[in-house]
Amino acid sequence: MSKRFCLVLVMTGAAAIVLQACSDRTITPPATVEDSPAVSECEPGQLCDPPVDPVAGCDQSCTDLGFECGEHCGVSCGSCAGAQQACVQGRCECMPACALSTCETADGCGGTCGPCATYESCTDCPLKLSVMEVEDYGGVLRTVTLRVDFSPAEGDALPGIADIRMNVSGPVELKSVGVSPVILDAEKELFVDPNTGKPFRELADGTTQILIFSSANTTKIPGGHWLYLKFKFAKDAAQSAEPAVFQLVEREQIFAPPDADSALWKAPLDGQVVVWSQVADDE
Repeated sequence: MSKRFCLVLVMTGAAAIVLQACSDRTITPPATVEDSPAVSECEPGQLCDPPVDPVAGCDQSCTDLGFECGEHCGVSCGSCAGAQQACVQGRCECMPACALSTCETADGCGGTCGPCATYESCTDCPLKLSVMEVEDYGGVLRTVTLRVDFSPAEGDALPGIADIRMNVSGPVELKSVGVSPVILDAEKELFVDPNTGKPFRELADGTTQILIFSSANTTKIPGGHWLYLKFKFAKDAAQSAEPAVFQLVEREQIFAPPDADSALWKAPLDGQVVVWSQVADDE
């Protein structure tokens, strides 16, 4: 059959311009709907919407997609059974039931809940992490501030540079790093990551690096409180099944010069500080 198709373009401004392009052509009716060409038929002067495609992916069923729960294109794919079962992207997964009060016990999913709270990485090591302060609201921790202390033995060589690295896991993010008068009196500074402008950086291996140095002097840094690290808990940390875990990375060349570094190896340095977002009843 033969039909006339027109495209009308009207532009307004200093002058009105009307463009109309028309053509006569013959269209052969398709054998099926699927074979229909994407053509909108309009009368001259009308603006037509483009053809509407079917909803992407809705030609597949829950079974085709391997879904066992949730919804797909308005169709129920099923539900999960069990108090700890939750639907995650169409699959039923067991959600560990863990909290401060159930640390190191069975999580209900065949595993074990995270470690119990520990606010000090060690008692007699020369480089130590400890919890200095926590802020809570309504029984849920919002921030935790850790302190890095250096306690050299009498006669130990002192460092002029310290390259401290940490493993951090759980629902927290490092927000700020402060230095103590000990660092300032030694006229040291923190290396600032040029990409973020922050006085720490995340390395490719997932560790956090804090570098204490000076390009102007080789003054040795004495013992004492060195750094204050403030971490912020995620908004949904109270629902998290895991605690925040902080751990110094035990490695060579934490300190320079080498004799100061070797003095660190008198005791393990990699003990964990563990902080749950829930506040204990006795805190």
